[in-house]
Amino acid sequence: MELILEKNICEKKVKGIGIKRKAEHPRLVTADSRAGSQKRSEKQTQELSDAIGHNVRIATLSAQTAFWRIGVAEAFQNQTTQALSLAQTRYKLGLSSIVELSQAQLQSTQATVEAVNARFDQLLTLRSLDYARGQLAP
Repeated sequence: MELILEKNICEKKVKGIGIKRKAEHPRLVTADSRAGSQKRSEKQTQELSDAIGHNVRIATLSAQTAFWRIGVAEAFQNQTTQALSLAQTRYKLGLSSIVELSQAQLQSTQATVEAVNARFDQLLTLRSLDYARGQLAP
């Protein structure tokens, strides 16, 4: 077992006068304890690296999901716009009631809101991805 002499230097006040002097306190440290400390440090570094990689993968998948959600929301918006147009035509021809027209208007409005939310979610997930990559300050 190899012993290493390590000095701890600290400042002490001399009997309340307020003068500071440096005192050296030798401490014996084994090479084994230094190696253990280095292994713990390497393990912490590896765990941090793994956590960052995990966060980046999660953020990437969230960004992809948000991108796909935009396409779905826009397709739904197009469908509800067509349904609204048909409902308006049926109402003008007297083939449907105001209730059917109101429901079509409501669905069209909800689809528009969902499309806007999908775009916002994509922007948010892209910023989260930038943060996970370290490209954006907290």
